[in-house]
Amino acid sequence: MNLFQRFLARIRPLPKRLEPEAVPVLIKEIRLAKLTYCGAPKLENLAEACTRITRDSAPDEYLEAGVALGGVGHLIGQAQTPACKPLFI
Repeated sequence: MNLFQRFLARIRPLPKRLEPEAVPVLIKEIRLAKLTYCGAPKLENLAEACTRITRDSAPDEYLEAGVALGGVGHLIGQAQTPACKPLFI
């Protein structure tokens, strides 16, 4: 089973827009699925930054560099409004 298949098997489908109260659940699922080396505090800070960037309509793009297991990219993709900014991995 490749990484993408493992990811799909472990992470439940999420709504198109991640509500703030769902962020801790998503972080827990990403960590339980072992899709990141980051601890929960770093993931919480990242989710807050993505939410703030989206809310403030910053005219930039997301870049996930050093992708290892894909969990951070999933978190970034879910923490922003759908299709509002490109995410390059």
